[in-house]
Amino acid sequence: AATVDLSDNTNLFGAAPAALATLRELAEGGVNRYPGVFAEELKEALALYHDVSVEALATGCGSDDLLDSIVRAFCEPGDRLALPAPTFAMVPTFARMNGVRPIACAPAPDGGPDLDALLATGARLIYLCRPNNPTGTSVARAAVERLLAEAPGLVLLDEAYAEFAGDEFLRQAPGAERLIVVRTFSKAWGLAGLRVGYAAGPPGLMAAVEKSR
Repeated sequence: AATVDLSDNTNLFGAAPAALATLRELAEGGVNRYPGVFAEELKEALALYHDVSVEALATGCGSDDLLDSIVRAFCEPGDRLALPAPTFAMVPTFARMNGVRPIACAPAPDGGPDLDALLATGARLIYLCRPNNPTGTSVARAAVERLLAEAPGLVLLDEAYAEFAGDEFLRQAPGAERLIVVRTFSKAWGLAGLRVGYAAGPPGLMAAVEKSR
């Protein structure tokens, strides 16, 4: 029997044929020159795709780059970052790299995030992965909306797997005062090797993320 490796949660079907064709058609100058720092052409395409403004987007070298930049942009050393446990393992690492204290909160009895515990931390950032990595469980919209209403700081919503869930918050992020949504090309689009990620949120917050990058 064939072995199937799910350790990185990447797309086992590979990249879309259209994406592969576009890569093949790139002129040599498209791969041997450094790209623009803030990927303006990509942001314009993403703005059309998601029906948001270009100013409401930031790009990065994978969503990891953006998660790191967001922590650095909005937290000072000694601040707290709250997250449910278990979740994406790199988030507490990025917190510690930036002198921020990660606080992992055990799940609620129903297996979902314990909202009371997350809010009680008083954290500058509350991180939520929806659907969650590695458990695959989703989080009700009402739970996210409660965090947005009651969080003392920003809510960082990781939608790396949103395409598999059929539900998202990205389009409302630009109009939300304290929400940042992070997305990636690595999962549903099968382009993990290209390291392309992006974030959406209020333009002022996105400008701070790009400054941090």
